[in-house]
Amino acid sequence: HVYPLLAGGATQCAACTDHLRLFFPGRGVLYDKVVHELSYCANVQCSKAQQHTAPLAQCVRNPREECSTKRLGRERTDIQNFKSWLRSRTDDNSFDVFVVLHNLVTDAVRTPEVKRYLCADDAYRHLP
Repeated sequence: HVYPLLAGGATQCAACTDHLRLFFPGRGVLYDKVVHELSYCANVQCSKAQQHTAPLAQCVRNPREECSTKRLGRERTDIQNFKSWLRSRTDDNSFDVFVVLHNLVTDAVRTPEVKRYLCADDAYRHLP
C-alpha cells in the first residue's frame, strides 16, 4: 500500500501528512520525527491547514466527547464517512483516495481565496 509512503511525507505537504495520519492511525506510519523535522508547507493553504490539524486531532481522537466547535464536529463526521467509504471499496486505487484527501484538507482551510476541489475523473485527465 501507498499509505505508509504518504504518511511519511511523500506529498511534501505537512497538512496532508497530518491529515493522512488522522485518517489512518497506526497504519505503518513513520516516526513523528519525519513530520516534525522534515515536513514543510509550500504555500499558505498548507500552513493554515496544518494549524487547524491540532484541534481537529483532539476532536477525532475523542469520539465520545463534543468537539470544541460545530465545524470540527462536522469534519469529524467527514472523516468517519471517509473511513466508511474506504472500507466499502473493492479496488486498491490509491489515486481516488488521494483526490478525496486533497478535498478534505482543502475544506479544512479557512481562507478567503477560492478553494480548488478536485473530481477524480478530472484529475485523471490532467495526468501526463
